[in-house]
Amino acid sequence: MESTVMQEERRVHQRRVVRVPAVLRLSSGREMECRALDLSLGGISLAVEQDPGVGTAGLLRVAVPFPERSQAISVSVVVVQSILTDSGFRAGLRFGDLPENAREVLHEFLFR
Repeated sequence: MESTVMQEERRVHQRRVVRVPAVLRLSSGREMECRALDLSLGGISLAVEQDPGVGTAGLLRVAVPFPERSQAISVSVVVVQSILTDSGFRAGLRFGDLPENAREVLHEFLFR
């Protein structure tokens, strides 16, 4: 088991807690409705009912919340972690190459 220090050292990007709906479309074509739990420039943590499968690629659509608006982004993702919880699964997804507009939205959300 990894120590907490080792887990924190792997985190490269600042994270921010969110609680917004999202849709994960897996490479198989299956769509999963989920809830975003936290967000960074490098990835996102989701609450999902079914295991999306570590290593699975897909496309994530999420509306990033701002006080005066929300801004929808679509980003390519890979599932890097999926943990069974009492209420389903907590999945960690790493972003692929971020489109410039998505990077700008995330940067504004995280750092302003």
